[in-house]
Amino acid sequence: MSNVVFPPRIKRRSEVLYHLRAARFPGGNIYYPPCEIDPETGETNPELIKLPKTGKVVVETVQRIVPSWMQLNGPYHVAVIECDDEKHTRMMGILTGVEADVDYTGWKVKACFRRINSNGDAGAIIYGFKWQPTEKPA
Repeated sequence: MSNVVFPPRIKRRSEVLYHLRAARFPGGNIYYPPCEIDPETGETNPELIKLPKTGKVVVETVQRIVPSWMQLNGPYHVAVIECDDEKHTRMMGILTGVEADVDYTGWKVKACFRRINSNGDAGAIIYGFKWQPTEKPA
């Protein structure tokens, strides 16, 4: 598989990369990234909702062996973020502005728009949300 990401692919992923939108189904289930069919109930016709840009780290780990296409970011923290919405929607994200040897589990975080990746010197630069710790747990 090629490392090249073409602009149409970025456009298709814009709801996830640029807007933090999730799918809310009539039964109340919320999924990020958005999907067309509720995996639990089989419902269709979701409403796109905007997720809050704040949350809490549920669990995190440090990715020390970095794939070649992520060399600019390594080593990096990958975390499960629980959003501050009514259903506590969970998503995976990358922490930014952090130290490699600190455990950020339980920290409050906020979404920051950052460079995610690029496709070499002549390729497209991909931006999206990373999560920055703001408050240590009590």
